[in-house]
Amino acid sequence: MDPQRLGHLLADGEHRIERAHRLLEDHADAGAADAAFDLGLVGTWTWQPNRIGLIWFLEEVVPRLSDDVTIAIAGNVGEPIACSHPGVRFVTMNEMADDFAHRSPRVR
Repeated sequence: MDPQRLGHLLADGEHRIERAHRLLEDHADAGAADAAFDLGLVGTWTWQPNRIGLIWFLEEVVPRLSDDVTIAIAGNVGEPIACSHPGVRFVTMNEMADDFAHRSPRVR
C-alpha cells in the first residue's frame, strides 16, 4: 500500500485502529448466541476504495485481535488477499446469502 496516496488516513491511522479495537471490545457480548462469526464484512472488494479499506483492516486491525476472533468476509474479492489470522475466512455470497447478517452480529 502506498503511504503517499493514503496520507490523510495515516495521519489518524492509530486513532482509527484504537477506535476499531475499542468497538470490538465494547460490543463483545452483543452478538447472538448462535452467531457463526464474531464479525462480518460484506462488500465488492474489487472496487478499489473498498479493497484499500479491506487491506488496511486486514493489515492494521486484524493482527491486533486475539486468535479466537472470527471474521467472515463475503463478496467478490477478485485477486486473492493474503491474511494469516486464523479467524479470517473469505466466504462466497452463496455460502452466506440467506443468513449472513444473522450469523455475524456485527456486520459492517
